[in-house]
Amino acid sequence: MLAGKCLCGAVQYAVADEFIYAANCHCSNCRRTTGSAFKPFAGIERERLSLTKGEDNLLIFGEETVHDTHCKTCGSLLYSV
Repeated sequence: MLAGKCLCGAVQYAVADEFIYAANCHCSNCRRTTGSAFKPFAGIERERLSLTKGEDNLLIFGEETVHDTHCKTCGSLLYSV
């Protein structure tokens, strides 16, 4: 099990570490989302990601089925679906 959190710690999550794939994307949307040269990502089933703190502190950009999720407090990009 892997754990992560945003910069301020208001949102925390856990994810099973059995990734289907892992890669870096260099497309313009991913670069814009992260403000860097690429966006690292790993493929997992959605049910393997669980929020352990701060579910009420999420800021979602996009649609229900395809979006980026950020911390409302510090703006950290947490995950994309």
